[in-house]
Amino acid sequence: MANPKAAYWVDSFAGTDIGATATNTQLGGKLYIVPGKARSIVGVRPKCYALESTVDEAILASLSVASKDLGLGPYEVFAPPVGSNLGTTVSVSNDESSWYPANFACGGGEQVDFEGYLEIAHTSHVWMGLDILLSDTVNASMVGALRQWQDILDMSKPVQAKVGGVEEGSGPTTATTAATVYRDSGTTIGGANKYIKALYGVNVDTTPTAAEPMAGFFGVSESGLAINPQQFYSETPGAGLLGTTTAAQAAHITKIECLNLFLKTPAKPVGSYTPDVTLGTGGKFEVGFLYQDE
Repeated sequence: MANPKAAYWVDSFAGTDIGATATNTQLGGKLYIVPGKARSIVGVRPKCYALESTVDEAILASLSVASKDLGLGPYEVFAPPVGSNLGTTVSVSNDESSWYPANFACGGGEQVDFEGYLEIAHTSHVWMGLDILLSDTVNASMVGALRQWQDILDMSKPVQAKVGGVEEGSGPTTATTAATVYRDSGTTIGGANKYIKALYGVNVDTTPTAAEPMAGFFGVSESGLAINPQQFYSETPGAGLLGTTTAAQAAHITKIECLNLFLKTPAKPVGSYTPDVTLGTGGKFEVGFLYQDE
């Protein structure tokens, strides 16, 4: 820890009903007020789940953070997805929620808008909760689960992030046939030139009718990237399952959190996904970007 006297603590939102249709919902039903002693929002950790699910449907959702007081926005990251299943009596679970770095300098008392976005309509209502890591020190060092970011980020600058389908209003892109490249409509990134620090990909099988593994790879292409394209990261596979009493198919966030890749702006990087296995009902995928100004 660079400053052993820096204080760190967690604030949180209890689960908020973000609905059953593709729309934004303010977590907690009101703006968040930054605690008076806070001088940095170090990181955020979203989580989501379905309430009394009755149909085998996947959950794909994201967290959006914006603040006029702090000059933030957009900042959009994935919540852990929940896979669908074929069983009638199943145990449904998702991955442990990950911390995302934020490094938002603050003075205490600012208003911040945290919103959950359900990207695929769901029969049951989906709920989202949130943890917020705070510090009393400006540009506080990344600690604990966030420590890996200390050598990657420029700690003098806030972190920015976008999820392609959310930002462009197009939602997830469908990918069905094996060995076929599917592309989204691109993600607009403007302002100062950027350094991409991480890339993310999520793919879920929405309503499976057969036991199909989720496997494939994501990619990103944009002429403004210093090294283009970036078709290099494999999806964390999800096993295909069959049965009436079985665990649900797992869904994962594929993460590449070790980059320092220059991006000339304005830019509109296009995300892609290539399935290894044909999906009978089609998977839904999105890519995400985490970056800082040059």
